[in-house]
Amino acid sequence: MINVKDLSFSYCKTYQILEKIEFDAREGQCVAILGNNGAGKSTMIKCLNRILTPQEGAVSVNGRDIGSLKRQSIAQEMAYVAQQNDSSQFTVYDAVLLGRKPYIKMNPTEEDHRITRDVINRMGLYDYSLRYLDELSGGELQKVMLARALAQQPKVLMLDEPTSNLDLKNQYEVMGIIRDIAAEKKICVIIVIHDLNLALRYCDRFLFIKNSRVYSLGGAETVSCDAIREVYGMDVTIENIHGYPTVVPLCG
Repeated sequence: MINVKDLSFSYCKTYQILEKIEFDAREGQCVAILGNNGAGKSTMIKCLNRILTPQEGAVSVNGRDIGSLKRQSIAQEMAYVAQQNDSSQFTVYDAVLLGRKPYIKMNPTEEDHRITRDVINRMGLYDYSLRYLDELSGGELQKVMLARALAQQPKVLMLDEPTSNLDLKNQYEVMGIIRDIAAEKKICVIIVIHDLNLALRYCDRFLFIKNSRVYSLGGAETVSCDAIREVYGMDVTIENIHGYPTVVPLCG
């Protein structure tokens, strides 16, 4: 599905943000990108779809080199939801419909509207359809931006801290929706996330970044006490609570 090879990026010659990042992920998988603040997680996913241009490396989706594609073609392959999103005088419906822009030639078709309605309903946003974005809370706006990305029907969905503005209930609801849609639509989801317990519950694979490089990549066994100590500098224990592995800090 997506293959990343030798990805390197720096904002200046003296400070390397990412160095020789390599990983791959398959359709239907949710991949958590983990690491401490400043590790380069957000920069990495911006490099994947050429919001930022890496100095080295290649990214391909289903064998198509992203670096050789035009912006509209990239948008048909990949969708991105940022940490912070601008609120503007769009209604929720129109904002989600914008996700269909890579496919619209003249005017939105009935199929574009159907997809928009389906995503709005799936995300529980029907009652907000005619509200303006600048009338929404931060959490509501985050759900709208996710809905817009889903309306894009990407093969790879990249999310930068999608639960950061959500309350506890909505964090679990949104992560559950993301996981279910990834499986149903065979979308590869790449998620920058700080909450290790949310990641363990909803993601399939886990990529730790440390010192600009991939520290480890694998299944749930990768999220170990040793890895967390090395990457975050923190001692934890991992307990099984009601069938879910749960990271418990051993400090404070």
